[in-house]
Amino acid sequence: MPVSPAVLDQLTRAKLAARIGEAYLTIAGERFAVERQGRRGKPFSAVGESGRIFVGAGDIIVDLAVPFLASRPLAEAVNHADMIAAHFAAPGSEAPVGKVQELDLCVDIAGATFSEADREAFVGRLRRMRDWRTDARRTRSGPMLTGLHVGDRRNLVFSLYNKTGQLGRKRATVRADMERAGWIAHGWDGQGQIWRAEFRPRGRHLAELGLRTPSTLPERLDAVWQRFTRKTLRLVALETATRRERCKTDPRWGVLQEAVFTQSGACPAVRLRRAPSGATSETAEPRGLDRGRMKQANPRVMMAEHLIQGMVEALAAGDVGTARIAHDALGRLLSANGAAPRGTVVEIGVARNGVPAPPSPGARGARLATVAAGQGAACSSPSASRPPSKGRSETSTERAAAPDAQGKDGADSSHTKYLDRTVLGHCSSDVPRTLHAGPG
Repeated sequence: MPVSPAVLDQLTRAKLAARIGEAYLTIAGERFAVERQGRRGKPFSAVGESGRIFVGAGDIIVDLAVPFLASRPLAEAVNHADMIAAHFAAPGSEAPVGKVQELDLCVDIAGATFSEADREAFVGRLRRMRDWRTDARRTRSGPMLTGLHVGDRRNLVFSLYNKTGQLGRKRATVRADMERAGWIAHGWDGQGQIWRAEFRPRGRHLAELGLRTPSTLPERLDAVWQRFTRKTLRLVALETATRRERCKTDPRWGVLQEAVFTQSGACPAVRLRRAPSGATSETAEPRGLDRGRMKQANPRVMMAEHLIQGMVEALAAGDVGTARIAHDALGRLLSANGAAPRGTVVEIGVARNGVPAPPSPGARGARLATVAAGQGAACSSPSASRPPSKGRSETSTERAAAPDAQGKDGADSSHTKYLDRTVLGHCSSDVPRTLHAGPG
């Protein structure tokens, strides 16, 4: 927002006075001490009981302090920040629109300790980064772990550190007393270590999790925390399964998953990723296609995926004519000589994760579940070389090999994805046909 020129002049005079002695301003009913120099790229900086403010000609940053946040509901703290920003608004300008730039979510654990060996027991999406930083302190018995950190500070960082040890090394007794009073109020006996687990979303991660709007923070925190502790990262007991991803959750991490900020029973939040054009990932591309693999995929395979998806959507809408066109185009794409038998598509259904799709409108006969090409592992089948088989209903089965990702002919590759085409009877207008496409 544009900052009021009168307020900027007042800050300039207060800044000059602060270089000689002390200067104070009353903002939103709170007294702020103006500092001698600006910070965070802003020419003016002031500190008060609620935190720090950084003022420029075109915007203002309100950095709420931990003691202030801990002493009142989050909604009240956000409203106080809005009042501070409104004080700096230029006359006649629109109401200031706030945007969250930084957010730290943390939960403290009493009666539990962590060691260097726990670093290998983490699983999840954040664990794939493998960029762990370890903090340790020298003792008589050797180095003692004081913290573990992983992530990208511009996106998302997870920190696990000994909070009691950190407070013991700092001189800020007021902050330490506040932390200890809060722990005792929640059942701490005053003995033993307190470990803090903290997630710090930044930048694009805030927008994709719906954390940019300050007013919606109270209703979003618990859902985001459940996502962080159940999908983003998880500490497991390695001895409970052969594969680390299938191991049971460590009891210490289970305490984190049960933590509640504002409301209980929240489900993990969904991360809404956006394409460069601004469309969401759900509207920017068909479901089941991997954007990371599409650049290197074979063009014929990609076209086959789109044709299959088009047939599914056409049959769901009852448009058999469009489905027939897509089916014929798929046949020409897969056939060696460019010709494909003509017929009528009876039904195409999609099955994902073993759950069959609902039947298409007006479909007859047995349904065949199809899976979009690329969803399963590539394989080769000895039945590809078998002659067409016929059943009771004079059914002949033809199997056409689709080229692999490197563009080689499927018949010459040992790892080939097959697209099955089942034709019922002869190619006449009164005999239906069903198409089955998917990995062999």
